[in-house]
Amino acid sequence: MHALYPESASAAGQVLWPNGTTTRPAISSPFGPRTAPTDGASTYHLGCDFVGYSSVKSIADGRVTVVGTPPGWGPGGLQVWVQHDGFLTRSLHLASTSVSVGQQVGPGTPLGIMGKSGNVTGVHHHLEVVVGGAQIDPVPFITNRINNTPIPSPVLEDNMIRISSPSRGTALLGPGYFRQLNTQEEIDNSAPLASAIIAGNDRQFDLWRSMALHGEHV
Repeated sequence: MHALYPESASAAGQVLWPNGTTTRPAISSPFGPRTAPTDGASTYHLGCDFVGYSSVKSIADGRVTVVGTPPGWGPGGLQVWVQHDGFLTRSLHLASTSVSVGQQVGPGTPLGIMGKSGNVTGVHHHLEVVVGGAQIDPVPFITNRINNTPIPSPVLEDNMIRISSPSRGTALLGPGYFRQLNTQEEIDNSAPLASAIIAGNDRQFDLWRSMALHGEHV
C-alpha cells in the first residue's frame, strides 16, 4: 500500500469520526482551495472544519504528542496532536483540552472541547490528517478506514492523481498526462478521475509532474 493510505480499518484498528461516532459530522469548510470572502484571494485549506458537536474525540489509537499552542502555530489556537500508526492528527482552535503529552488514547477518547481559539471567525473543529509530512483530506481518509475499504496505491501506470501545493495550485496527472486545474469547477469535476488526492509542498508537486511527463514511475 502507498504510505498515504495505510491498509484498512481492520489492519490499523478501529477508526471513528472526531465526534466519536461512525456518522460524519457536518462540515463548515472542506479541505482544499478556497477563496476569502473579503478580498477574493485564494488560499489552501489544509484541514477540514467540522461543526455540530462539543467534545472533540480521537479518531483512532495513538499517543498525544502536543497539547497547547506550538511555536509558530499561534493562528491555530489551542491544539492537540496525536501520533497514530502511520499518520498524525492535529485538532486546532480548541476551547480547552482534556489530555496530556504522552497519554495513550483510543478511538473516541475525549481530547478537548471545540472552540474558537486562534485566528477564526466562529466555533469549529479544524482537523488535519498528516501522512509522510503532508496534509491530506481527512474525509476520504476517515471514510475509507471506517468502511474498511482498501485504497489502491497511486501508481502512475494505472491511476490518475490530483495533487495540490500552496504555490503551484492543483493539477490532474497520469502517465504522460498533466493538466492544471484552474477553477473550482474543474477541481470538483476531477474527483471521479482521481484514485488519490494529495496535498503537498511545491517540491512534491514538481516531482510528481516530472514523473508523469518524463515517464518515471513511483
